[in-house]
Amino acid sequence: MTDTNYDPNEIVQAADTKYEAGDLSGAQKLFKSALLEWVDDAQFGGSADDDGMQKAISELWIAYAKLNRKAKMNKSAAEAFEAAVNCPIAGSRGNIWLEYAKFYEERNPPKHKSAQKVYLR
Repeated sequence: MTDTNYDPNEIVQAADTKYEAGDLSGAQKLFKSALLEWVDDAQFGGSADDDGMQKAISELWIAYAKLNRKAKMNKSAAEAFEAAVNCPIAGSRGNIWLEYAKFYEERNPPKHKSAQKVYLR
């Protein structure tokens, strides 16, 4: 398995196209399907330790959460970040935790206590 087969940019572009066409549900399904497939492949295909695969999955989680944020679905964005930090493959990557805390800091109104809790975890 090579990480060229797992390009998060392809999924993000396809999801953005659906979102811009007014199909938020379709965009969300693209992310969910890719995440389920990639995490399964990493867990059961022997690539769980592959840094490229972990990076691709973490980028996909972040993009999924940001899509929900862009759609003003903050609860769904928070749920996506929570699922990301609990992901067995990418959950320990710092970029997910950093984006999760930033999400709370940038909310309107900001949720500084929630951001602080994320930083402390």
